[in-house]
Amino acid sequence: LDKVHRAINNVLQGDTGRWLFSSNHTQRACEFSLVYGTFEEIDDSSTGSSLDEKARVRRWKRSTVDTSFIDSNDCRWIIDYKTSEPRSEGDIDAFLQREEDKYREQLSHYHGIVDALLCSDQLGSDSDLQLRGESGGSVGDVAAEIRCALYFPLLDKLLEVDTNKVVR
Repeated sequence: LDKVHRAINNVLQGDTGRWLFSSNHTQRACEFSLVYGTFEEIDDSSTGSSLDEKARVRRWKRSTVDTSFIDSNDCRWIIDYKTSEPRSEGDIDAFLQREEDKYREQLSHYHGIVDALLCSDQLGSDSDLQLRGESGGSVGDVAAEIRCALYFPLLDKLLEVDTNKVVR
């Protein structure tokens, strides 16, 4: 219960928490779904043909982002909340590095989908991507840049994650 009180207090009174939940941000969306289609090859040998046939099947997938908004600098933020904390105060830097390494690929995934969704020149009219907020409405306009971060309310710490470091 102490952790819950500390997290709420940090969100309401900490500089980072107050900035993160500021009403000055636009296009805020919480718990919004990124819906996208991928194509997978499947073995279609059930047709009885002697040829090695492969078929492509569309698979729909969904990812949920904790929150996103556009700040006063026209930057779209993708934020993932983490309630974890280091075991000791002296271990904060190592802890943050481990968390960044652990979640970089996930944030890079979100970044890529949001970037594709909000750069309409990359999408056709039958796009396999959708961006929907909890109310079901569209949540996106193009922003000057997209930045990703982890927010640790128990530390009132926003850790920006460089999603360009992901090896594909």
